[in-house]
Amino acid sequence: MRRVSREGLSLPKLRTLQIHQVNAWFLVDLEVLDMPTLQECSILLAKDDWVPFDVPGGDMDATVDVYLGSCLATLVRGDLKFIAQLQTLRITNGIFPDDTLLDILRDLYSLKHLTLDNVIFDEELFTKLLTPSRHLPQLRTLNLLNVHVEFVGLGEFVKQSGVELSISRCSLKARCGCSHGRGS
Repeated sequence: MRRVSREGLSLPKLRTLQIHQVNAWFLVDLEVLDMPTLQECSILLAKDDWVPFDVPGGDMDATVDVYLGSCLATLVRGDLKFIAQLQTLRITNGIFPDDTLLDILRDLYSLKHLTLDNVIFDEELFTKLLTPSRHLPQLRTLNLLNVHVEFVGLGEFVKQSGVELSISRCSLKARCGCSHGRGS
């Protein structure tokens, strides 16, 4: 096992990865995987590890902080010497403070389908994805499910990128600025 952790585990033919009901800290262990042809990734963080609101004085284990975010970014992007092949990413459950989610998505140039389900992230994520250079140039569909944030720049992001937006079971606030998608 030590050899795997030092050298990594190469899975050159793996195209799809589904991770279900894992603690956020499990992302550290996955950093050793080398999946150069990964095209689809679905990550479901264990719901009982986190609370979708601030807990005064409490820890939230599924908070994907900067360190865990870099582990997740390494998992989905792979080696930065090569362009990531990932086309579909779904993240379910989790808290991504500050620019953590931006750092994960930033270099996914081949990403076509993004689903964020029951996640908490920086309200300015979509504005930041547009500047200074447009990130996610291949993105075609954006699905926001069970997301309860006041978005800034989502409408502009959808307009400039031509993304098909789908919104479901979200409490989007007025600053969203978009007329696309379905909301309830």
